[in-house]
Amino acid sequence: MNSRLIQEILTESSIHPNGLRSFVEEMSKGFGATHCGLISIPADHLGLTVVTEFNGDPAVAEAYERYYASINPWRAAILRLAEGEVATDAELCDPTRFRDTEFYVDFGKRFGVVRTLGVVVTRSENETTFVSLDRAETDRPYEESARETLAGLRHLIQSSLQLYRANEMLGLFRTAFDSLPDALAVLRADGRMVYSNRSFAEFSGEYFMVGRNGTISARAPYADRFRRALAATVASGIPSEFGFSADAWISIMPQPNRSVVIRLRPQTRPKTTTKQIAEALRLSPAEARLVERLFANRTLVLAAEEIGIATGTAKTQLRSVFAKTGCNSQKELLLRIARL
Repeated sequence: MNSRLIQEILTESSIHPNGLRSFVEEMSKGFGATHCGLISIPADHLGLTVVTEFNGDPAVAEAYERYYASINPWRAAILRLAEGEVATDAELCDPTRFRDTEFYVDFGKRFGVVRTLGVVVTRSENETTFVSLDRAETDRPYEESARETLAGLRHLIQSSLQLYRANEMLGLFRTAFDSLPDALAVLRADGRMVYSNRSFAEFSGEYFMVGRNGTISARAPYADRFRRALAATVASGIPSEFGFSADAWISIMPQPNRSVVIRLRPQTRPKTTTKQIAEALRLSPAEARLVERLFANRTLVLAAEEIGIATGTAKTQLRSVFAKTGCNSQKELLLRIARL
């Protein structure tokens, strides 16, 4: 059994579209199984989802789903297992009773699903996920070393499955992302681009450069401003936006895990103007100017300097803004401005 190769395949399965297919095939080879499959049994006992086809054989997957959803004698036993617990077919069902079942006669012998070694990969309130390694009746029983190896691989299988499902969600996200007219890109905290939609690729070349390592940087004269705004948004969790030029405006929106979404759109003026801020929050023109400068990713000191007022005056105005809006912090205030 090449457990090291199996571990490599498990790791690869998280990043390749065909990863789970490679996973079940390599698991079958490593354990000397006829089939390997990942199955998900709902807690309400109604139905079953085959997470992946058994070694690419849809007939096995379809039959397995049909029998597990109704008369499979192993199903109830699997639902009683604890997370991480390993079991064989003899432990899941009395062998004498098993040979009298329709599952054994019509399915087990036909597809070589008689000798089984399986582990509960995950268990939640909603479902139990189980990996099943199946052999034909004429094959040798599983050795104790196979049981120990499968138990040791459980956490890696779990991680691989979670990442694979996350990548499936990412695929759906990318489809939706590409359909949006706005130019959008997802960046990590270090500026490395994770994904950009088609509009961004078409529209961003005039304003951004992408390095060999995927790090995105703004073209002069906006490079320093973009870098500071990105760092500030990641650190504070506060969205920021500013004009790139007379015909382009950029928004930087914080996301979980220290990432951001940037949106580049053609526009001759900011989305939220000083007048709009004053009207929406019922602020004085001076207070609205201060808030607009803070929203443009300025510190209170720098905002005061740009407006031409003392820092103490800016602090007084900000306290007045908090009182009028009911906000308790700059972050709360600027998040509210972002929703205008």
